[in-house]
Parts: sequence; C-alpha cells; structure tokens
Amino acid sequence: MKKSLIALAVAGAMTAPILAQADATLYGIAEMRLIDEDNNDLDLNMNKTRLGVKGTVDNDIEGLESFYQFEWEFNANGDSLSGAVSNDTTVRKSLVGLKGGFGSVIFGRQNAHASATHKADIFKRGSGYAVATPDRYGNSMSYVTPSMGGLEAYIQVVTEANLGGADEDVDLTAVGVNYSANGLGAAISYTETDKESLGGAATDDSEIIEAAVSYSMDAFYVAGYYADIDNGGESTNNFAIAASYTIGKAVLKAGYDEVENASGNDDGEQIILHAGYKLGAKAYTYVQYQDRNDAAGNDALSLGYSLAF
Repeated sequence: MKKSLIALAVAGAMTAPILAQADATLYGIAEMRLIDEDNNDLDLNMNKTRLGVKGTVDNDIEGLESFYQFEWEFNANGDSLSGAVSNDTTVRKSLVGLKGGFGSVIFGRQNAHASATHKADIFKRGSGYAVATPDRYGNSMSYVTPSMGGLEAYIQVVTEANLGGADEDVDLTAVGVNYSANGLGAAISYTETDKESLGGAATDDSEIIEAAVSYSMDAFYVAGYYADIDNGGESTNNFAIAASYTIGKAVLKAGYDEVENASGNDDGEQIILHAGYKLGAKAYTYVQYQDRNDAAGNDALSLGYSLAF
C-alpha cells in the first residue's frame, strides 16, 4: 500500500510540471442510475465514471496549434460485494492533433465525426436507440475543414480495425458535411466499411447514410435523424425524433425511435419521456421512462444523479 502511494505521488510530481507548461484542463463525470426494468432485478449502478485531460501545447510555427485529449472510463460496479474493482479501465479517447487556418488534422482514438448526425440522441439510458454508427473510432485519422459561414466538411479513415482479421490498409471511411448557424443545425454523412474487414459471411461492403436536422430557439430544441443502412445488400432504415424544453432549471424531453430489421420481423421502437432538474452548473438529477417495443420488450423507469467537473 505504501509503495502504491509513493508511486502515485512520484507520478503526480512528474506530471504536474508538464500540465503547468501546457494549457491543460482536467475534467470528469460520475453518474448514478437506479433502474427498474421489466423482467430484471432492481439495479443501482454507477453508469458513468470518467476522467479526462485535454489541452493545447505551444509550438514554434506561427498559426499552428497542437492539441491533445485523453479520456478514461472506470467500471465502478463489478462484484457488488467486493471491496474494490480492479483491471476495469477502458480508454475512450487518446488523440493528438494540429489546428490552423487549413482546418484540423486528428490522429488516434477520437470521436466519429459522423456522430454530428446524432442530434436526436439527447437522453440518458436507451438514448441513441436508432443510431446506426458508433460515437468513437480507434486507429483513426481525420481531417476537418475550417468553418466557412457555419459550414464544414470532413473525411475520416480507420485502419487495423481488427473486425475480421483481413489485411486491408483502410477498413472504414467516413465523409460528411455539417452546418450550424442561427439555431439551425444540419448534418449528412456517408460511412463505408470494407467487406473484408467485416469478416463472417459479409458479401459486400457496409454502407450507411445518415442525415439529421435540428433547431433551437431560446428554451426549445427539436431534432430529427434518419439512417439508410445497406449491410451486405440488405437495406434497412432507422428514424428518430426528439424535443426538449427548459423552464428555469427544469428540463423536459420527449423522443421517439424506430429501428427496422433486415428480416422485417421484430422491428423495434421506443418512446422516451424525461424530466430533469439542474442543481447548479455541474449537477443534474432526473427521472426517465422508456416504453420499448422490440424483441426484448422491456420497459424501464430510471432515476439518475450526475456530477461533472
């Protein structure tokens, strides 16, 4: 125990000067959820326990800025009767990049830029039910143009995805355009995954087109999302709509998601109702209800409390 404390102190002493020299921000979030779901036991868990650091570093080239971000997530649950949880840390982000008048170039585990279309993903548990692409990619490189009148474009590639063990240089490619101005937001993306990388019985590349639009005015927000998914010749469509309204510190949300399966059977849909209250700038408590109609068909009531810094 003493050795661990000494090692931690030494690590802190070594990293402190580095953070002092760089423009670094330490951030994190912890969120508790109490979930009462049909056909399952009552579940009290720490749904989110995350810690990250991000910032910029000076370089010798005028007009060019270097930046970085590292983010970890910790499993704070595990065996409920044990005194601690060990070896349950995952890396959400690990990236470095360069930014200038040309735009930005980002390397490493980073956000999927196509997630800009996930404008209806505004809830807690079960949010993003209809979303067709992930929020982040590893082994990734991306380029984002400068914003011109609220309009920007990007290209992102993923290498060594290890999806099917195939020897492919580029496993996934995503391109898209985003727009944001005067409360109006719009995004469209195209994501292609090589069939060799998918492995299994895939006979064709996977192609996903996502489009979304949102509008915010004062305390009101509304968004819609649509995805056209062609997975090895089988085409499906997903759809979502969501809205929120803020009254003082209270937040009311409602949403509808619809997911189409390739077989045409067991298509899924859900309705989400959410009521939250802001306890200051960084604390939030809420109650949320999911009415889900799919193969599992489990409705759920969630109570949550989150703290961020």
